[in-house]
Amino acid sequence: MLFLKWIIFNPKTNISLISKNVNCFSLILTIYLILVNGGYMDSMIGLRIKERRKKLCITQSQIQEYCGISSGNLSGIETGRYLPSASALIGLSKILECSIDWILTGESLNSKNTDCADIKETDRQLLDYFHNMSQADQEDLMLIAEMKYNKRKRQEKSALSKGDNITSEIA
Repeated sequence: MLFLKWIIFNPKTNISLISKNVNCFSLILTIYLILVNGGYMDSMIGLRIKERRKKLCITQSQIQEYCGISSGNLSGIETGRYLPSASALIGLSKILECSIDWILTGESLNSKNTDCADIKETDRQLLDYFHNMSQADQEDLMLIAEMKYNKRKRQEKSALSKGDNITSEIA
């Protein structure tokens, strides 16, 4: 284990000596997890990915499209047969709105939207529609939403200033 930590944290380590044909990060991660778990791969990584994906109502095909992971590889990751590569971890952390730390260890989710349980079904449906639109349609929808939002803010501000006038008249 000490040797493995030395390989990971030593800036002078020549990874190409370890393996030229294997993604070195995945190799090191696999060795580390096998050592830490007493010889067993950590199937919890795949379980966390799968549960988070389902919680956010993201399909496997959406992850494959976004991250460039093949369907067989994603299935293998979710079932614990494979570990995600470094590039897959980066893509997964973005689409699943969580930290790489959380994917690997289950600690420190650090997501902007960590609790999605209170998202209504209509919100999820709207997100699904949005994700399936062309880029141009998404931009149009964002402009419409921004106009509606600004209109509401102006109305609220106007109502507040009218309320202030009424309060000052009473006093």
